[in-house]
Amino acid sequence: MKKRVFAIMMAVAMCLLWLPQKQVNAVMSSDGLWSIDRTEGKILHYYGDEEHLSIPRTIDGWSMKIIGGGAFAGNTNLKTVDLGSVKEIGDGAFSGCTNLVSIKGSASSVQVWDRAFKNCTSLEALDIVFSGYYVLNYPVIGFNTFENCTSLKEFTISEKIKEIEDQAFKGCSSLKTIYLHDDILKLGSGVFAGCTDLDGIWVSENNSRFANDEHGVLFNKDKSELVAAPGSLKGTYLVPETVKRLANEAFAGCANLQTILIPDTMTSMGSSCFKACTSLQTVVLPGGQFIDHRQFQGCTALETVVISLAFSNYAFADCTGLTSIYCLSGRTDHSGNAFQNVTANMYYLESKAKLPQDELQAYQFGGNLTWVPLDSYCVAKGDKSTYPVGSNIGAIFLIMADLDQLSSVSVDGRILTTDQYLAMTKGTSIILKDAYLSTLAFGTHTLEVQYADGSCTATFTLTEKCKHSIVTQSAVAPTCTKSGLTEGRYCSKCGEIFAEQETVKALGHSYSVTTVAPTCTKAGYDLHQCIRCSKTKQSDETAALGHSFGEWEIVKAPTTEEPGTQSRQCQNCPETEEKQIDVLPPTQTEPGMTDPPITEPSAEPAPTEQNTTVPTEAKPAPTEPFTQDPEKQPNLVPWIIVGGVLLVITAVTALYLLRKKS
Repeated sequence: MKKRVFAIMMAVAMCLLWLPQKQVNAVMSSDGLWSIDRTEGKILHYYGDEEHLSIPRTIDGWSMKIIGGGAFAGNTNLKTVDLGSVKEIGDGAFSGCTNLVSIKGSASSVQVWDRAFKNCTSLEALDIVFSGYYVLNYPVIGFNTFENCTSLKEFTISEKIKEIEDQAFKGCSSLKTIYLHDDILKLGSGVFAGCTDLDGIWVSENNSRFANDEHGVLFNKDKSELVAAPGSLKGTYLVPETVKRLANEAFAGCANLQTILIPDTMTSMGSSCFKACTSLQTVVLPGGQFIDHRQFQGCTALETVVISLAFSNYAFADCTGLTSIYCLSGRTDHSGNAFQNVTANMYYLESKAKLPQDELQAYQFGGNLTWVPLDSYCVAKGDKSTYPVGSNIGAIFLIMADLDQLSSVSVDGRILTTDQYLAMTKGTSIILKDAYLSTLAFGTHTLEVQYADGSCTATFTLTEKCKHSIVTQSAVAPTCTKSGLTEGRYCSKCGEIFAEQETVKALGHSYSVTTVAPTCTKAGYDLHQCIRCSKTKQSDETAALGHSFGEWEIVKAPTTEEPGTQSRQCQNCPETEEKQIDVLPPTQTEPGMTDPPITEPSAEPAPTEQNTTVPTEAKPAPTEPFTQDPEKQPNLVPWIIVGGVLLVITAVTALYLLRKKS
């Protein structure tokens, strides 16, 4: 027991010794701008408000090599940062610095941790030797490092980088091109999700792990997994039949993708594959495929889906345009939130439902669903549609039908061969190939699909492909305060858009600062003038100095007849003051006269001989009372103190002698 108590006491003592040491290391700089860890050479926090900041090599004599986690997080004043010799940027160090435009540094390499620049929405340039941080002895680009850096247009992945972690560039909507060098070994989930301007993810031919197709879609080397699609992918995309799996967030944020066709060879799809594909209208899913959580969340243009099996959490959540859901089996073992914020009809085959309609009505899956029974197969999407020949992959029909029961497909009574159509999702999606459609006459045709236990029909109309008449919409340059537009192109006949005119955000003012010094009468200030326009503003005003006048000098001497003038001048500016000198009295010598004034003879009569002088008694001169100059009075205090001490010594000596005698 004693040993246990002793051990606890020793542990507590060690903690008490350790904690103060840690606190001592985190100190405030002498100028009050920095919190630093002196022993590690780390900046913990910056308290200033500079727009253009250079990180000092030393603070209070301590060398700074590291910017700590969150040191500048949320600082909206920063616009440019010169890292100087800093070699490491911590987790979230600049996250949320929404006005930060550029970062530069002189170190041979800079180790950058997770979320370092997350939500730096103005960041355009990163002029540092970027080395990421090390995992398994090789550098990686960390989790969410540049997430939502919406102004970042270019980024070169260093040849030292071996891996890019999850969502590293997610939401970088201005990023144009990404090139993966030979030695990239691994990419995480959603690395380029939401990069809507990304024209492709291009890979070195010598890379042993990855490959791309002509659209810049990224695959693993044998194309059995589709890893990521560039955000600029638009129109219709057919996933190659070699693909067995879609990675998490593979197409997430492809805002211009309208149709996705997934073959039956697909065996698994990761989560959030099509999340926020806001233009997605048609999806051909593989038959029997489980729909993972958040798979189509936020696909607001999606109107009709045909599903055959279960779906997971939030699979179609926030698909606010979804109105028709076709579910063959009428199963109920699905997620409770799959259709959150969705109001739609849920169609099912009554003959194949496991529960009667009155019991199915209770299942809402987080939305507002109306269960509608069907007594036969039907065409869910594609009936009465129009297809311009040569402009798409073909005519697409989504069919509410039983799996593996397809017998034949015919158009206008003629049975088609398998090279003229695609039967996907085990018979629930029929696609008439464009090459076959081009053999048909323009006008209306009838499709019939025969199954072992039923059939369904649809009509479609073919039109000639538009001979486009292109209209160009001129670009409008943005200004400091007004947004601009990119160049747009569209067909004036059919309305097809070839280059959508997009908004370019306003540039915002970029000020140069000039300090205007105060004068005697006017305040000083910092003048901020925009380098792009005439906008100015003032800040940090300092008070006017006020005049500092010298001695009065006579400008015109006064006379007995005219007043004079005198003036004085400010020592800091040309300002002068004048005032009048009164005329001289008549009896006063005018300034500058040398002759004595003429005196009149006395009117008093001269003394006569009879007058005698009477002596008077001499009076003593009045005397002033005696006062001595204080400076000449003797200082008696020291003498009084010495006298007192001698008196005490004498008294003590006398007492001692008396006691000794007695």
